[in-house]
Amino acid sequence: MKLNVGCGSDSWGDVRVDVSRHYWTAKGRSSANLLADARFLPFREKSFSELRTYEVLEHIIDWKKALDECCRVSEKISITVPINSYIPRNELFLFFIPGSFPFRNLWRLPQRTREHIWQFNVRKIECMLRKSGFRNVSREVVHYPFPNFVPYRLKEKFLRYSWKIVAS
Repeated sequence: MKLNVGCGSDSWGDVRVDVSRHYWTAKGRSSANLLADARFLPFREKSFSELRTYEVLEHIIDWKKALDECCRVSEKISITVPINSYIPRNELFLFFIPGSFPFRNLWRLPQRTREHIWQFNVRKIECMLRKSGFRNVSREVVHYPFPNFVPYRLKEKFLRYSWKIVAS
């Protein structure tokens, strides 16, 4: 059997777990068939052959406990976490240049997004997976495509990069 933790509207897996159905029901596309917290999964040890949690760990306050629970209930894990959990929202503009020409210095002041709590070090996640007993741990960079209406020169602002970590 396959388990999808933090499924949202994703219909992958035989059992789909999410912490709340209210957000997705309001949008009309909840696919969770079990409500549970990722830190306290109600399953026996190694009861699933494969577990998938995509873009979930950065939203959980005690993410280490959630990762331990995922390792406990599954034989193979596939995790995706964003590379940049910070989105630059503020720009500092300096206008104090002689000659009244506005000098625009783009110092990006990174702020956390409201929904992302953590920014991850992938080596730490890999180390935790190895301590949990997984021997084959691999990672790769995944990017999500940007919309077609975005001009090519603005491509970097719309690309999202994530780490995909697979352990078995």
